[in-house]
Amino acid sequence: MLGALGVLGAVEVASMLGVSGTAGPAPHCAGGPLASATSEMVWVPGGAFEMGDPLEPGEAPSRSVETAGFWMDRTEVTNAQFARFVQATGYATEAERAQHEQASRAGVVSVFRQPESVLGREDTSQWWSINRDATWRKPAGHGSSIEGREAFPVVAVTHADASAYAQWLGRSLPTEIQWERAARLGATAGNVGIESVNRAGDKTAANTWQGLFPVLDAGTDGHAGVAPVGCYAPNEMGIHDLIGNVWELTQDVYRGSSQLGAMIASTTSAGAMSRSRAGEREVGAHVIKGGSYLCSEDFCARARAGSRQPLEDGMAAVHVGFRTVSVAPGQRSELGTSKSLVAVGQ
Repeated sequence: MLGALGVLGAVEVASMLGVSGTAGPAPHCAGGPLASATSEMVWVPGGAFEMGDPLEPGEAPSRSVETAGFWMDRTEVTNAQFARFVQATGYATEAERAQHEQASRAGVVSVFRQPESVLGREDTSQWWSINRDATWRKPAGHGSSIEGREAFPVVAVTHADASAYAQWLGRSLPTEIQWERAARLGATAGNVGIESVNRAGDKTAANTWQGLFPVLDAGTDGHAGVAPVGCYAPNEMGIHDLIGNVWELTQDVYRGSSQLGAMIASTTSAGAMSRSRAGEREVGAHVIKGGSYLCSEDFCARARAGSRQPLEDGMAAVHVGFRTVSVAPGQRSELGTSKSLVAVGQ
C-alpha cells in the first residue's frame, strides 16, 4: 500500500485511518513491584505439542515436538534486574566494550527512529540505523536514558550479554522449543497470532503497532512504543508479554530457513534439546521469538507464537530483550505454579 502511495506522512495516514495518533489509556501495569523486588518464575509442564507455523518461510512445517518441564520468568528481564547483575559483577555489555573498539562489529545497536514520512518501505534505513553510542543504559543513544524506566524490559543487549545474566542466576536462555511451549500452552493469543485477536476487537491483548508502519502508531493498545513488563494480560499460564512488546532471545543457533522443519526435541533432564539435519549452515545468529511493539498487521505480522527471526551474534536492538528459564525440579502437576526468587546470585 505504502509503496504505491509513495511519500506518505503521519498526518496523511491519521486522516486516512480516522485516528488522532494519540495513545489511549494504558492498561494496568503489574511490572513495577514485580520488577523491583523479585524474579518470579512460572512452572511450565512438559509434554508434546505442535510447533511451527505455515504463515512465513522458515517457520513451516507444523510438527509434533516434546519437551520436559521447566521454570520460566513470568516477565521479560527488566532494566532493574539487569542493573543488579551489573552492580554485583561489574559486567560490561558488548555495546559498552565496543565503544572503546570503534572497528569492532560486535556490540553495535540497531535503533528505530519513527520517521515523519517515508518513500516506500523497501529501504528500511529510513527508520533503522546503527548507533554506536547506544547501550542498555541509553538504548536510543545520546540523550536517551533508562532513568524512571526500571520496570521496562532491558534492551540493546546481545545474545552473549543475555546469556551472561542467565548464567549469573544459574539459569539459561530458553530453547526455541521451550519458548514456544510456554507461548502455546494455555495461550490466549499465541496460537492464532495477535493480528487475529486485534481484528476480533481486543486491542489490549499485547503491545504491537496499530496504524501504518512506520509513520503512525495510534497506540490504541495503550502504548505507542515499548511498555513496562506486565502491562498486558498474561496467558493462562500466568506469563506476560510472550507475544509483542520486545522480541526475545533464545539459546538456539539459527541455521536458515530449512532449520525449523528439521529440528527434533528430546525429553531429557536438561529440558528440550534441538538438532538439525547434516549440511545445514549456521549463519552466526540466534533465534528470536514473539514479535515486538513494532509488529504491525500491514508490515511485520510476526507477533505470533510460531514466528522466528535471526539476530546476528554480537548485534543488539532496541526491540529485542530476553527472559530466562530453569530446569530445577518444580510443581510438575500444576499449570502456572509460580515461585519468587530474589534476583541476586540465584
